[in-house]
Amino acid sequence: MIGDLAQYWAAFFIGVAALGGIGGLFLWAWLSGQFRDVEAPARRVLEMDEETGVRS
Repeated sequence: MIGDLAQYWAAFFIGVAALGGIGGLFLWAWLSGQFRDVEAPARRVLEMDEETGVRS
């Protein structure tokens, strides 16, 4: 019975650590500007196609 409870606590702490890691990565990406103007790469590709005359 005590071993079962320890397994639940271990799973809980592993989940909290994973959630904290994912949240930390998201916060780092947000603060470093990774989510600003996400459409720019698509426009850049279209502009490059117009300059080179490549058609897809």
